[in-house]
Amino acid sequence: MASKNVPLVGLKNLYIGDIASDGGMGTGLTPVSYSVEGTPVLTFEEGEQTDFPIEESDNPYYVIKTPGNKTFTLSIYGINAATMYKHFGGVLTPGATSADPDVWAAPAQFPELEKSIVAEHKQGGYLAIVRAKLNVTAEWKFQKSGLPQLNIEAIILAPTKDGVAPFTLYHGGDYTP
Repeated sequence: MASKNVPLVGLKNLYIGDIASDGGMGTGLTPVSYSVEGTPVLTFEEGEQTDFPIEESDNPYYVIKTPGNKTFTLSIYGINAATMYKHFGGVLTPGATSADPDVWAAPAQFPELEKSIVAEHKQGGYLAIVRAKLNVTAEWKFQKSGLPQLNIEAIILAPTKDGVAPFTLYHGGDYTP
């Protein structure tokens, strides 16, 4: 277990999987490999503010603040038929032998995915996101200087289980999948 005084730097492992049936943190999450360097980022977006001005003052009479989204974004390499099926649905036909290709056929419409996510730091500690809506796009490069990648934006949502925080940071602990 890492010291609580060590800064959290770098990604050791990333796990994505189904949300628990009770709406809490999923268990049995599976590792996601080959994160593009520099892409795993947790962002708290700036919200919107609506001011209600009045004639008698330069200051507003009333202000409404709407919080911004909290998102976790990353890109991954290592795209294959199984990865495309996992993030976009459709039909996956594994090859009968190692000589036969795996085949992914795209669906007519991509499914909406909600998953649990764990991002583990190299020094110990991790971020656990209970429920996130995944928006996945493909960036399929056909140049010899680029690799195909999937870009994943996970918008953190309120859990459907009462009394559970949307996400939790464990500083100094180890994640056990």
